[in-house]
Amino acid sequence: MKEIKFGKFERFDPDAKREKAGEKIKQHGTAFQQSDKDENDAHSYNDRGAAYYKNGDYDNAVTDYTQAIELSLDDAYHAYLGRAETYYDKSDYDNAIADLTQAIKLKPDLAYAAYPMLADAYFLRGEAYYDKEDYDNAISDFTHEIELHPMYADAYHSRGVAYYAKGDYDNAITDFTHEIERPNYPDAYYNRGEAYYAKGDYDNVIADFTHEIELKPDFAEAYHNRGAVYYDKGYYDNAMTDYTQAIKLKPDYADAYYNRGKAYYDIEVYDNAISDYTQAIKLKPDYADAYFGRGWAYLQKSDYDNAIENLTQAVELNPDVYIYSKELADAYFDRGWAYYDKGDYANTIADYTKVIELNPYYADAYFWRGRAYYDIEVYDNAISDYTQAIKLEPDYAGAYSWRGEAYYAKEDYENAIANLTKAIDLKPDYADAYYNRGKAYYKKGYYGNTIADCTKATH
Repeated sequence: MKEIKFGKFERFDPDAKREKAGEKIKQHGTAFQQSDKDENDAHSYNDRGAAYYKNGDYDNAVTDYTQAIELSLDDAYHAYLGRAETYYDKSDYDNAIADLTQAIKLKPDLAYAAYPMLADAYFLRGEAYYDKEDYDNAISDFTHEIELHPMYADAYHSRGVAYYAKGDYDNAITDFTHEIERPNYPDAYYNRGEAYYAKGDYDNVIADFTHEIELKPDFAEAYHNRGAVYYDKGYYDNAMTDYTQAIKLKPDYADAYYNRGKAYYDIEVYDNAISDYTQAIKLKPDYADAYFGRGWAYLQKSDYDNAIENLTQAVELNPDVYIYSKELADAYFDRGWAYYDKGDYANTIADYTKVIELNPYYADAYFWRGRAYYDIEVYDNAISDYTQAIKLEPDYAGAYSWRGEAYYAKEDYENAIANLTKAIDLKPDYADAYYNRGKAYYKKGYYGNTIADCTKATH
């Protein structure tokens, strides 16, 4: 089965930061010295650009900030910041980075106490680099912000997120710990818990998510993710309790239904698993993992048709996931086996043919299709399938034995004896092979060999 789904990482919401920065930009826009007309015009364009920005009219905001920059090239710091904010909200990260770089060049050496917006420029540029997945430059900018403003918890948070994205979980944990040491940052426990999870330190994950739940009892994701850790530790009752609480807090939480279904599956309560997978699919109709899980649950109940329907849907939704195709092949294989036991050889052959289409290296599928062909006396096809199974698994004693039987049925006793002998070489206690080789020896008139083989077959 596919591994448990872990919850989404809670990045700092840049909208809150940008709202603060937007207010600062608007406030600092009035800081221009009004010594001449051009500077007054720059001030007016800057303020109107800020108003457009706050109203969500980003194109006009860019136009006004650009005019402010042109009118006040030597003191355009605030306009560059405002235009950068606007570009950022338009997801134009390259232009945002260019404007923030220019702003920083204009005010390169100011301390935070004298010029707090310089830290904001580094912060926002770090966010833009992060969104471009340029984590090294993001970390560099967040570090600059921390140097300018060592008590700024948001910067530790964002740098921790960038470290997390790089897979540097130790530094992420260090930064989230700094964030925890600042007041009013309860989500820091959650984020540090995620970093501990990535390191496989489950005890610390549980401790951090428990702290988070104490601080925010209505935080569904914290319950869900603590449940995921309990699941990984094999504490299924605790896991299901947490998943259930997450669902109570967030009734449309598809992942919580999926993961609770996974826990039910593992304790073999298949009906409950199917119910939870079904609810996950209702909430998220393209949830390939849930179709896959539901298909597996049906398979354990020997409900092959529903298993194949669900596994097929999983493959159609995500054809690049190898495990889906593999397990779909297994579902066809098991249904084919059920058809074989019922003597329905036509459907057996059809299902094993589908298995081979999905997985051409499935030796057992060739073997059992060969068995079906043998039972309907299509011996050449049976021999062909046994031969392919042997190519894939050269030590496949059963395939040699049954190929020998097919040759016997065709009255090719030399090849029958050769194949049955190979089967016995691979599996010296193979009673059926001794018996059938004895029959072939009998047909050839080697009665002593027949007696010897039949004697071994009965002991």
